[in-house]
Amino acid sequence: MNQKDILAIVDHTLLLQTATWEEIKAICDDGMKYETASVCIPTCYVKQAKEYTGDKMAICTVIGFPNGNHTMETKVFETKDAIEKGALEVDMVLNIGRLKDRDEAYVTNEIKAIKETAAKILTESSSVGLTQAAKDNKYEAQDTAYSKKDTSMDKTLLEALNALKEGETSKLIETATAVYIAKIDEEVDKKATEENRESIIAERENTLYSEKVKEWQKDDGWKVNDSVIDKIEFHNILTQKDPSAKNTEKVDSTEGK
Repeated sequence: MNQKDILAIVDHTLLLQTATWEEIKAICDDGMKYETASVCIPTCYVKQAKEYTGDKMAICTVIGFPNGNHTMETKVFETKDAIEKGALEVDMVLNIGRLKDRDEAYVTNEIKAIKETAAKILTESSSVGLTQAAKDNKYEAQDTAYSKKDTSMDKTLLEALNALKEGETSKLIETATAVYIAKIDEEVDKKATEENRESIIAERENTLYSEKVKEWQKDDGWKVNDSVIDKIEFHNILTQKDPSAKNTEKVDSTEGK
């Protein structure tokens, strides 16, 4: 791994309470120059940094920084505000006191609320559709068809997809390997259905034909002769070169198999 590879996974960070805009600009310049994964800055500078860097640099910020003991509602608002102003990555400081109290339900619900807020903004703020919105925000996006009984798909993802109706968008779907947001454009893939229909019709026609031939054979006492003609000889065949011509040509012998 070389220096460029390392910088590509580094969040260039300045979160000091005393950080000025000039200092934030400086790390943005460094981030763009050295192609870091992002610049991680205080929420109050997100909008300015986004306007300054455009699409050249991902903006990251931290919710609930530095103590983490903001209310859950405050953190949700911070998340919404930061993303709407241009943050592409949102980190969060956990409520450490609740964690020490072993209040797993509170901590889990807080994380879930932040994630669902981010997902909702992504899916509802775009007028270009979920797929394009994901691409615009540098997330992986894919249009695909699936079967409700697909055995190759993660079970959690499949169950969430099967619960959606046409036109509906899912909440955050968390699996062991990834996090998804999904939208059902059509409950039936028309192209795949038509291709499948034609295949079924062709198969059924062949079956009916075979069944009818067997019925005829049985009713009329048909017998199948399995012997194969090896060689055919043609003698004294008359052919005509031109339909308008009256002369003909005699062929003595022609062989064919």
